[in-house]
Amino acid sequence: MEKLKAYPLVKTGDLDRAREAVADTYLPNLLTQVGRAPMSMTLNAFEDIDVTVGYLTYSTLTVLQMPPCEDFYHVNLTTRGFTEARREDRQTTQSSGGASGVVLLPHLASRVKWSDDAEQVILRFSRRRLEGHLAKLLGYQTGEPIRFELGLDLTTEAGHSLLATADNFAEDLDRLKNMPHLNIARRSWEDLVMTQLLFAARHNFRDELAAATGRHLGSELRLLLEYIEQHLRHDISIEDLAVVSGRSIRTVYTMFREQLDMTPREFIRQQRLHKVRDELQRPDGEATVSAAAYRWGFTHLGRFSGAYKKQFRETPSMTLSTARGRAR
Repeated sequence: MEKLKAYPLVKTGDLDRAREAVADTYLPNLLTQVGRAPMSMTLNAFEDIDVTVGYLTYSTLTVLQMPPCEDFYHVNLTTRGFTEARREDRQTTQSSGGASGVVLLPHLASRVKWSDDAEQVILRFSRRRLEGHLAKLLGYQTGEPIRFELGLDLTTEAGHSLLATADNFAEDLDRLKNMPHLNIARRSWEDLVMTQLLFAARHNFRDELAAATGRHLGSELRLLLEYIEQHLRHDISIEDLAVVSGRSIRTVYTMFREQLDMTPREFIRQQRLHKVRDELQRPDGEATVSAAAYRWGFTHLGRFSGAYKKQFRETPSMTLSTARGRAR
């Protein structure tokens, strides 16, 4: 569904005009039409120096090749159709409508292939704004870029919230276009979207961000999270957590639900999946999928593979293959 109709920039069937419009709004690109259907490109966008929010579709099979953009992060949330993306660091992923997206980094070239029905909400953040927002959440300046993974899972609680907030942001921009308080409202939306992005995506500051957030969690829950981290390789039951916290099973469930929006079992499985992924992504490692899975408590490989693919939108073997490719 078309978004940001109050901010139309271009509607065209001309390849060169489409290329120029994306370059003017987002970043330089080499656009190639590979589908037989006529192009019907639509670009709507609210543009600002630090944050641009846009809607883009080509309505035909296309390929975009983009050089490093240096000063901006691009977050492409696929709302319809699908895309196939590759980044200069050899990461690859597929995105599908409402389920996933991609993150393009300032210092790496990228290539994205669009299906003929693909539509995206595309967020462009300046390094200054997004890295500054991360510094506020962490409580200190990082001094280095955020290295997001290419794939962005929108099926998790955090991912679903990110997509919903981006949609609501776009709707508010349309609704408030001529209102005097638009700039105040959009600043709040921008902060919320950036926060949700930083919690939904995988990146090099994820652990530090979790630790900083943990300082704001209740002391009882922090104790349980530390216990889980220390015992991830072992069986952990809800009864164990109740004993550690000195609380009832029902209270433990409530703490996780209210503060993390998931059950204890879901949290433990998520953490174990991330540990497996970390092992498989080491380009110099000798891990196998089955060994890494067993090491982190997954004894049924079929169920493990299904959970892994749902979490990361790729199979464990795909993660391992990509890591080994980077090591060559």
